Amino acid sequence: MSVLILEDSPTRIKLFRQGFIGTSTTILTKASLAISWLKGCTPRLICLDYDLNQYGEELEESGTGLDVAVLIAKHAKRFSKTLIIIHSINEIGTKKMIRTLTKVNLRPSRHPNLWESGPDMERLAKVVREMDITA
Repeated sequence: MSVLILEDSPTRIKLFRQGFIGTSTTILTKASLAISWLKGCTPRLICLDYDLNQYGEELEESGTGLDVAVLIAKHAKRFSKTLIIIHSINEIGTKKMIRTLTKVNLRPSRHPNLWESGPDMERLAKVVREMDITA
């Protein structure tokens, strides 16, 4: 798999699916599912949302993007060649995820409205496809 997206909004999920056509994409809505998935996979791109409890799940059940960032940080060497994008609009949560990842020399980037920009996602999908070809 090339792309992991952690997102719980049905609208955003639809936009991500449209933007990443042509890539092997896994979209998960709960931190626990993403953590389990990442234990066995190393994607080329990870897009993280922070808030995952807005669509009917209890916070304890869904977790946050920070939970996933912590797992990634624990295995920083394995994810050193993975592009990590934080697309959350939650400023405080985003700062926590960035701090967690940069402490272990990973370089996440912040694009809070990535899912709104079709051209940006198309360019990003092209980069991921090219990374897969050169791997």
